[in-house]
Amino acid sequence: MTKYIALLLGVLLAATTLACGDDEDDPTPTAPAATTAAVAPSPTKAAEGGPTNIAVVDAAIKAALAGDTVALTALTRPQTLTCQMNPSGPIPAKPKCLGTQAEGATVQAVLIASGSGGWRQASELPEVWPNWLGPSRELYAVKKLDKADELSGALYHVVFVRPDKMGTSLRISADGIVGIGFDPSFNPRQQADGPTGTFIIPPK
Repeated sequence: MTKYIALLLGVLLAATTLACGDDEDDPTPTAPAATTAAVAPSPTKAAEGGPTNIAVVDAAIKAALAGDTVALTALTRPQTLTCQMNPSGPIPAKPKCLGTQAEGATVQAVLIASGSGGWRQASELPEVWPNWLGPSRELYAVKKLDKADELSGALYHVVFVRPDKMGTSLRISADGIVGIGFDPSFNPRQQADGPTGTFIIPPK
């Protein structure tokens, strides 16, 4: 009986050893550890700065220097006023009624600071811009006004110089162009010195 038990134990031990050897020869494959690829940050486009870093002012300067009358008109912010058949009274005179407009009709107008000064209807801007632009122009000065202009609400005064040495200007609010200035009797320096304020870009 003792011999039989010893023999049985020997068989079991041999079987166990054989099974362990099979496990070593044919190990169960394990899945590789998951890895997370590093994601490179997306490149961001740097903001394109202009001469003043004031978006509305720089947009007007860009359009003016390019002679882009469509962009200048799009940047203009007319005011709602009433027209007169024969504008008269203190400067700036009210806008003139056009076409079939009746006296006192409500119109959209822009302040034009020229020799006589006055308001012109927004529909007249296609005629105004070519005279204002001249053959070419350069940026002369930019001034931040001490306080908003009472008539137009302008906060900035931008002056350009033409080849004929005539100074032209734009009055700009927080929203866009609210005044257009050109007068043959005013040189660029006179235009720049006109309103009180602080130069962002001093006269050349």
